[in-house]
Amino acid sequence: MSTSSKESIYKVQISTFFRIMGSYAELMLSKELLICQYI
Repeated sequence: MSTSSKESIYKVQISTFFRIMGSYAELMLSKELLICQYI
């Protein structure tokens, strides 16, 4: 396995991780906004 393919896999994992974290953060924010509206 060459180093370039390892790096590309690493970058894909990082981008996927940030995408998941971003969508999770959006979910939490929208939940908090809904809760604030009902209080």
